[in-house]
Amino acid sequence: MRDSRFRSISKYRRPSVSALAFHVLAVLSLAAGSFAAALWVLMRLVGGSAPLTVRDRTDILKIALTIVAGIGGVVALVVAYRRQRLHEEENLRSREAARRDQIKLFIERFSSATAQLGNEHATVRIAGVYALASLADDWQEERRTCIAVLCAYFRMPYQHLSRKDGWRPGEREVRQAILSLICNRLRPHDGPTWEGQDFDLSGSARPFHDR
Repeated sequence: MRDSRFRSISKYRRPSVSALAFHVLAVLSLAAGSFAAALWVLMRLVGGSAPLTVRDRTDILKIALTIVAGIGGVVALVVAYRRQRLHEEENLRSREAARRDQIKLFIERFSSATAQLGNEHATVRIAGVYALASLADDWQEERRTCIAVLCAYFRMPYQHLSRKDGWRPGEREVRQAILSLICNRLRPHDGPTWEGQDFDLSGSARPFHDR
């Protein structure tokens, strides 16, 4: 199994709330400066050398406030954009955390199933076969690896005669379980299919001889 697959979870930069505050303060400062500048320019243009009336000052103030309102709209857009970015990055981090937890669980299931395959008791080995097949159904990215382990077990030397050295009680049933699961996953059914996978059973011992 490729270890790089298990350690290749991307790390994303954490969204910074201070970055949002910086953008807001920067835009507010720009708005305040624009308001002061617009007010000064309008007073110079309208007033000239003659004193401004109350009405002139009111009109100038209205124009300046209109300019500031437009800048305020820009501020609102910037804040909304930054909030959206923060929300998206938070969701992305949550999905990646869930993905890491899922892969960790898959690895634990893989370790447990392969350990069962090495147990001396046939019932435990059969349970390991079914556990590994179930993991292959759930873990599409490493389905090929799970199938390869089952096939590798099936290819291991097998003594089917009880009177010979190396005979293990229940081993025939373990190998029958492997073949049965492979056949079932290749037939049309509602669950995950193993169609298109490689099944290397070359050189394997025949498990169905009479003992």
